[in-house]
Amino acid sequence: MLARYGSFGFEPGQARSFPFTYYGAGSNLGEPLPEDLKQLALGRRIISFKGMDDHARCELFARILEEAFEANATAESDRPRLLVVVEEITCFLKKGVTDEAQEAAHHAEMSVDRIAREGRKYGVNLLLLGQSSKDLSYAMASTRQNITTRIFMGNSDREIEYADEFLEDGRMIVSLPPREAIVCNPQWGQVRIAVRPPLSKVWEPADEELRMLVGTRQGRPQAVLSADAHAVLELVGNIHRQTAQPVRLSQVVSQLGITSRRRIDRIVAELQQAAAARFQHLSERGQPLVVTPTLSAPGEQKPSGNADKTGRREGVS
Repeated sequence: MLARYGSFGFEPGQARSFPFTYYGAGSNLGEPLPEDLKQLALGRRIISFKGMDDHARCELFARILEEAFEANATAESDRPRLLVVVEEITCFLKKGVTDEAQEAAHHAEMSVDRIAREGRKYGVNLLLLGQSSKDLSYAMASTRQNITTRIFMGNSDREIEYADEFLEDGRMIVSLPPREAIVCNPQWGQVRIAVRPPLSKVWEPADEELRMLVGTRQGRPQAVLSADAHAVLELVGNIHRQTAQPVRLSQVVSQLGITSRRRIDRIVAELQQAAAARFQHLSERGQPLVVTPTLSAPGEQKPSGNADKTGRREGVS
């Protein structure tokens, strides 16, 4: 990349970083998500969903898009206010998630569709990145129709039919060399461009690099959980202390009388955001979700001091 800088009129020494706030929603890295998600529509924010299961990832993604839209929908704008960049859009669509996450993915698709249809007049713009435009299925026809600028890079035969609707010859994308693209929109028509190398790092940093860049949440105040999330975490903790095994989420929500799928998804997302619990699917029929607590429920006191053989503890002041 550095070797190509000269072709675009700048020097390798211009490579730089940029200020941002990082939220590791599915990890213990970076900042905890703000209680008011509208704050994510301000400044430069990077939200990583790595480590979240399909249900929680899609539900949180949908909520963030909804809040970003609402934060800007107070007045119309003739210029961009907010650009929402979605990497690997398939991870948030029905065709890219498990059967159990279809409802949450539908919620995510509707949130994308709303911004595609209504966002422009409020200055909210979307940049959707995926392996193929066909990732946006025909169930998302409205989203596809509201895309005004399409960027085609080298791709295989599965994209030709779609590209043929916008380019003089869709087969052009098969022979596109690396670092070149075809941009197509109503104002420019069809323009072939060289892709400028980025000024900042583009590959995913290793966990150690991320810790160095953004730090961890260790030592920061624990996030305040909702009553639902607190109840789930407390019951999970009680069962886990008795069994020393991951706890089936279905068992916990059943005991608490929680039946709404959306409500459960929100609880899972909240506990993952707070790094209060780990979730994983079992490799058995139905892929049941199990949870292991990583934090005590807020307000729950952990024993302190040293235990004697009878289990009593010596207080430490």
